Amino acid sequence: MTLATTPASPGSNIRLGLQGEATAWVDVDSTNGPANCWAKERIFSSAVEVDNPCRTPQGLTMGQTTSCTITNTVFYEGIPVLNRYGLAILTLLMLGVGFRRMI
Repeated sequence: MTLATTPASPGSNIRLGLQGEATAWVDVDSTNGPANCWAKERIFSSAVEVDNPCRTPQGLTMGQTTSCTITNTVFYEGIPVLNRYGLAILTLLMLGVGFRRMI
């Protein structure tokens, strides 16, 4: 888990680099006036599905707070492969079935 707490000043952009299971907090000061907050991500894999309700700017009035949860789900659709021992057992089973049919 990575934790990052960063104060945001007016007109600032914050970049956080997070990997794995991560949590980040950003404090936005809205005591002097309204603010807009949003989050966008760069995804480097097509196996990642993103649920980001924070893509559109959220307006904050003076003193207001808000939170946003972004969920990334990784799908692995690998093809199972037999190692050489599994392949040898499968070959022996197939030969056994073949010999039973011949008899």
